[in-house]
Amino acid sequence: EKANIDLIREAEREAELSSDLTYHYYASDLTDPTDLDTTLGYTYSGSAFSVKLPNYWKNYASAQQLPNGIVCYEKASMQANCGGLLFELVMWDGEYDHLPNYTYLGTMTSPEGETFPLIRYGPSDVQFAMENMVLYNYMESDISRIMATIQAINGWTFNPA
Repeated sequence: EKANIDLIREAEREAELSSDLTYHYYASDLTDPTDLDTTLGYTYSGSAFSVKLPNYWKNYASAQQLPNGIVCYEKASMQANCGGLLFELVMWDGEYDHLPNYTYLGTMTSPEGETFPLIRYGPSDVQFAMENMVLYNYMESDISRIMATIQAINGWTFNPA
């Protein structure tokens, strides 16, 4: 009887996942991402800088503007409440200490001459739903290429480290 209850619960869980079309669309059956368009052609802008993201990120990532930068998530894992954090790219307000999972990329200088360290923060633990592992790891491998595309905008200046 306990085995039957477990089977029923598993079937209910699967029905919940498959009824969420957005989640199912992004997570479904992507086991070989090598046919995705990895061209860095999708520009995402914050208030002081922009980065170029791979074209396939339009469908698989959630990029959000923060007051001092941007944050990118692998969308399906984020929607499944499993984190999904790929990176945050922020202008650090205050004195910067070298912390684990933080990478100093250089400085951003405002049009008024104020200088802020530009920091990339990455997750310190697993941030994906297990069924999205291949996609998440593939997206994570794009991050160094993305960081190389940082461009200052709106009168700001970027001084790489």
